[in-house]
Amino acid sequence: MINDSLPIHLQIEPCQICNLNCLACSIRNVHKGKDRCVLSKEEFEVLLTHAPSVKDISLHGLGEPFYNNDLSKIAILLNKKGIVAKTVTNGNVVNPNIDNKVMLENMKEICFSIDGDNKNTYETIRRGGDFDKFKEVVSSFSETRAKSNPKTCLLSFNCVISEKNIEYVSGLPELAKELGIDKLKFNIMGQFFYSKSDSNYKMVEEIRCHDESSFLLLMKMLRNECDKLGIEMSYPPIEEKKYFDCFWPIRAAFVTAEGYVTPCNYRMNPEVINFGNLLTQTLDEIWFSKEYLIFRDSFKKSKYYDFCLTCS
Repeated sequence: MINDSLPIHLQIEPCQICNLNCLACSIRNVHKGKDRCVLSKEEFEVLLTHAPSVKDISLHGLGEPFYNNDLSKIAILLNKKGIVAKTVTNGNVVNPNIDNKVMLENMKEICFSIDGDNKNTYETIRRGGDFDKFKEVVSSFSETRAKSNPKTCLLSFNCVISEKNIEYVSGLPELAKELGIDKLKFNIMGQFFYSKSDSNYKMVEEIRCHDESSFLLLMKMLRNECDKLGIEMSYPPIEEKKYFDCFWPIRAAFVTAEGYVTPCNYRMNPEVINFGNLLTQTLDEIWFSKEYLIFRDSFKKSKYYDFCLTCS
């Protein structure tokens, strides 16, 4: 059921700069020919003032959050306001302006994206990435946490399963244990591209994992390994696509580094659709705007927008 009350969750993109060129990422399509924005702490304060209903914020988008020099300050700001915050990083950036200890003390979760248990698989999918550097960065966080506070901040791995890596992730539980990771999260590669005529759309469809039985068998095996090692694990339920069950139009929204509010973290290009700008408008004004109401109404009537129909 679609609810018209204000959302409590926002995913906010701290930065549109990225050092990697990952296989299925749409960053170069969405931001092609545009200056890449970085959201300052002062701008973040404006966003929070305009969105007082929000209780939970994810600090990541198409760019790499650790390129934002204000990330530690933003984490402190969110914690002081009692907002639960987490971020996702590719683990290939060491920014001297960001204090790892401060991040650990003020975030609920820091998640590291990893799509293979070995150097070749990882660097094939995360093009431009360095597997050895990734392990060093993760270790630095877990070691800092061990020296400072007890486990108040969850450290996790997120792995996106595709045909490119389904045979090369069985070693992730052992690697997670070695690097001090608390939880492994697995997802099936999604479709970030809107148009079926787009060559990138076709490429993603070719490498997506379409064999649900293979995925579930893999998850069962990985679950057993994680249980043995005392590591949490999660993966999404495999079931028939139900657009009306989508979380985003009900209780959440995506905010780009420029402040634009878009439907979700799969359909985040403001040039395709946006409902307003949270830097200049309140969330109340945007959420109850005519355009947003029509969008949510499309879920009530099962008359979905085209870009929702190509979502995986």
